[in-house]
Amino acid sequence: MIYTALSESFRGHLRPVTAKSFLSQYQALNNTFEENGIKKAQETDDFKELISLKTQYDTNEKSAHNNAASNFTPDVMPIEKYRCCVLSDNDRPVYYNAVILQSFTRPDGLISAQYPLKNQCEDFLYLVKESRAGTVIFLGPLEDLPSTKVWFPSKNDSKVVGKFTVKMTKCHPSDAITKTNIIIQGKGFHDTRISVLECNFWKGEALTADCRKVLDAINETKLEERTHSNNRTLVLSSDGAQRCGPFCVAYNAIEQLILDKEVDIFTAARLIQIRRPEFISTFEEYQFCHELVAEYLQSDTVYANF
Repeated sequence: MIYTALSESFRGHLRPVTAKSFLSQYQALNNTFEENGIKKAQETDDFKELISLKTQYDTNEKSAHNNAASNFTPDVMPIEKYRCCVLSDNDRPVYYNAVILQSFTRPDGLISAQYPLKNQCEDFLYLVKESRAGTVIFLGPLEDLPSTKVWFPSKNDSKVVGKFTVKMTKCHPSDAITKTNIIIQGKGFHDTRISVLECNFWKGEALTADCRKVLDAINETKLEERTHSNNRTLVLSSDGAQRCGPFCVAYNAIEQLILDKEVDIFTAARLIQIRRPEFISTFEEYQFCHELVAEYLQSDTVYANF
């Protein structure tokens, strides 16, 4: 522990800045990037340092090698000690590519996971139930996922998925963010009520999206947290890393701004990379984190839920 603490202090020192200083530095960086177009990731010292400090794990720490068919891609697999441990109703271990992350205020406030595969919907519902997820946010349209028809109920209808029955109680459709209230029922346990937030604006394979809309999604997530104060927030993308990384970094950085009046995006990214090293793997994603925080600071919108 002492060795790790000293190593961290020498290699990855904290670098918090005030909101005003952050905006000044952000503008200066933008001027540098715009000289000859956006530079490649390896040409930026800050991002290079972030990548160099990533924790290196042995392959035997990645339990997903034994569950290859349950992973969206072999390039993003959960580290065993941070993976969500899920049990079925008969105490059968359920594997799902999901890791527990710290928010700025809670050591286990966030979960990053991949979208459910078509043959994995029952396991996904076990994940929601066992991880005490109150808010589930999909960083993309549900209609684009083959699994949606298997588990997601339509209005005035229900879906039977293995031992679960899923019912919709209310839906607020929107071109940007659709909110759906759902009840997950099953024999032998209490009903699980969740809010599903669907980011319809984040389409295709794009790593980034409109900053204002992503901030709206973070704001909606914070609002739902008030309703589900004792629950976690489950954040999903295709592989559980792309899109989830910038979303969670910005989420934590904005919480830091609100509580401490300063921000440290570098450290926010480092901390979640410990749990899932594939987070913020490109300079585009790292820059997107800065864009989100800058947009938040410059926005004339009042994000009352932060």
